[in-house]
Amino acid sequence: MAVPTKKSQKMLDEISSKDKVLAYIEKVKSGQFKLMGFGHRIYKDYDPRARIIKWAADQVFEVTGRNAKLEIALLLHQTETLPKR
Repeated sequence: MAVPTKKSQKMLDEISSKDKVLAYIEKVKSGQFKLMGFGHRIYKDYDPRARIIKWAADQVFEVTGRNAKLEIALLLHQTETLPKR
């Protein structure tokens, strides 16, 4: 597993549940933590591969279901892509 992936996994473990996502985001905004696994050094706004990967992942999850870490990651993504106030 690559180092960035390990850091993302560790972050999801630290958050541990969907009800702690907003508190974690506040800590990121205050500089206490970094948000790992979001962003790309080349694709600053949107990674064009994401649409294809999401489609494939959704096909798999229809069969396997989603796990808790995935739910946390999806909520983090939704929270971080909301318009900033």
